[in-house]
Amino acid sequence: MSAASDMQSDQADKAAGATAEFSRTNANLQLEIAERKRAEETLRLRLLELAVLHAVATAGVEATGEDELIERATQVIGEALYPDNFGVLLLDEAVGVLRVHPSFRIREDRKQARRMLIPLGRGISGQVAANGRPRRVSDVTREDEYPEADPQTRSKLCVPLKAGERVIGVISAESVHPDVFSEADERLLTTCAEQLATAIEKIRLFQAEARSRRELEALVVISSALRQARTSEAMFLPLVEKCIQVLGADAGALLLLKGRELELAAGRGPSEALLGRQYPPGSDSPWIVVQTGEPLFIPDVGQSELGQGDLCRALMERLTAAAFIPLKTAEATVGLLHLAYRSRREFPEEDRSLLTTIAEMAGNALQRASVMETLEQRVADRTRELAALYDVSAVASESLDLQTALERALGRALVAMQSAVGTIHLLDETEETLRLAAHQAIPPAAAAETDFSMPPPSLTDWVVQHGEPLVIPDLAAEPQAPPAATMAGPRAYAGVPMQARRRVLGVLSVVRETGRQFNVEEMALLASIADQVAVLVENARLHQQAEQAAVMEERARLARELHDSVTQSLYSVTLLADATRDFTEAGEWERVKHYLGRISETARQALKEMRLLLYELRPPIIAQEGLLEALSRRLDAVEGRAGVEVRLLAKEWVDLPAPVEETLYRIAQEALNNALKHAEATTVTVHLRADADSVDLEVVDNGKGFDLDSVRRRGGMGLLSMQQRAEKLGGKLMILSTPGEGTSVKVQLANVN
Repeated sequence: MSAASDMQSDQADKAAGATAEFSRTNANLQLEIAERKRAEETLRLRLLELAVLHAVATAGVEATGEDELIERATQVIGEALYPDNFGVLLLDEAVGVLRVHPSFRIREDRKQARRMLIPLGRGISGQVAANGRPRRVSDVTREDEYPEADPQTRSKLCVPLKAGERVIGVISAESVHPDVFSEADERLLTTCAEQLATAIEKIRLFQAEARSRRELEALVVISSALRQARTSEAMFLPLVEKCIQVLGADAGALLLLKGRELELAAGRGPSEALLGRQYPPGSDSPWIVVQTGEPLFIPDVGQSELGQGDLCRALMERLTAAAFIPLKTAEATVGLLHLAYRSRREFPEEDRSLLTTIAEMAGNALQRASVMETLEQRVADRTRELAALYDVSAVASESLDLQTALERALGRALVAMQSAVGTIHLLDETEETLRLAAHQAIPPAAAAETDFSMPPPSLTDWVVQHGEPLVIPDLAAEPQAPPAATMAGPRAYAGVPMQARRRVLGVLSVVRETGRQFNVEEMALLASIADQVAVLVENARLHQQAEQAAVMEERARLARELHDSVTQSLYSVTLLADATRDFTEAGEWERVKHYLGRISETARQALKEMRLLLYELRPPIIAQEGLLEALSRRLDAVEGRAGVEVRLLAKEWVDLPAPVEETLYRIAQEALNNALKHAEATTVTVHLRADADSVDLEVVDNGKGFDLDSVRRRGGMGLLSMQQRAEKLGGKLMILSTPGEGTSVKVQLANVN
């Protein structure tokens, strides 16, 4: 029995041991299963995270715009990881607030929260955006200030979107359960935010570059159109058309201030029917822009008080959105540019900036064109004045009897004054009585009336007695005017004294329609012409009092003086005009004023010109065809026509820099002038040789020669000028001349390139 008990006991121990072993094995299996489940969950989460990161990266590569990128990233991350409220808030740096992106995932009953604006530093999202650090909150109800969108939210995870060190927004994940987000969630969302921020910044940079490129292309197109226009009026329509083209508008117009009114200068669309109309000041949009100098953008004129007013309604017929941008110069607003669209338009900041830049460019271009037109008109007036003075001088230089000369001079004066009626009265030898010496377009009755001694208070007597110009705006209202002067209707009168040697010799009178009054510039020109005519009369009288030989000698002397001076005077006018144009384009108005004064002074110095020697001006063919062709034409046109035998011999010739060729031409020109004017040469030979290292120029004539030392002491014949020109290029000037044996002028230049 004892043995049976022992056996039972052993069996019980074995059973207990087996049970314990089974329990241990089962526990180990449970632990292994739990570990495997945790590993599988970790792996699943890791794979999910990698899938999310890959999806975000893919969205960053594939998305073509910022909104598309954020929407795809929000959808991928939200659906995979955060099923409750989730999305992006972007920072508006201009006003310092966070704006909820339209793609923000939120409960249907809280969608109005997408319009929320969260200031920097306020609430969880505002704090993250302000300090640039992520924040994980287990229970938002414990926060002192929580302005976020959903009152059911309990836990929240918010990480910054950072481009470098600059915060551009935040990513916000919210849950209705407390303490949902872990440290792993924070790491994952931070990594997603880094990828998303980088992609957003790249898209923004790309869009900014594309926008800049489009703006630059638009500015180039408009600038080209403005440059091609030769006048300000020629700019108007191309400016409107190009603006419509580059900004995709449906209509446009250009309005300019004319006095106190706005005139529609150019347009496309409804404004085409209004061209040329003028609108008085009002309170509608165009006038607000003119008065304030600030642009105005109206998304929908039908929904805005700014769309009211006659002018605005006329411009916006069957159109919806409008832009009015002021055209400004340095001094003031001169008008406005208008663009219109058929559908509503919000006018993004880049369009506003581009339109403002275009308007500034157009305003400057219009001002430059206006200044250029004014300058060109002044130059044209000065040229006309100079031509008139030259014509009168030419008349005075001709061997004409006094009567014929006066009639021709009067005709030239009337052309210059753009008038048809005029007279010249001369004092007789006693200097007490005026007689009509010449007239043009005077009716016979009037001529008969004025051709006798005119007792005071006649107009011409008044001019003689006072020695001053006289202007009568309307002869019909002037009691001193003879009755015949008003026979042809209303006329304006201008009379100036003809003075020579401080003596009044007569009166030059011009009459024209009252609609064109005489201005200060015209009176100055008329006075100059009158003085020229006075010189003509004085010379005629001297001719009558002097011997014929003395008269001819005097005229020859005057002719020589004019021959020497005319080239420099007219060439100076050309240079000054060119400089004036350059300074005008540069906007240097004080220099423009200075150079205009110099043009006037130089023109006055040409009053005594006898004839025009065009060939002495800078020959343009040097720049176009080179030194050889310029010298060839000079020899043919001057020496050849003077009967001088000429030869141009060139050896081993190569093209030279323009400054070198011009200097050589000037030296050759001076040598040829001396040979023609002083040497009485019958043969002139020009030798030229040029290679890559040196140039030789020699002018040889068979004239009477001269004593070199004597001429150098006197400083004549342009020797110093030729020597200075040669030395300026590092060359040498050699002159060989003996009285009776001709002259050689040689220039040697080295290292010309």
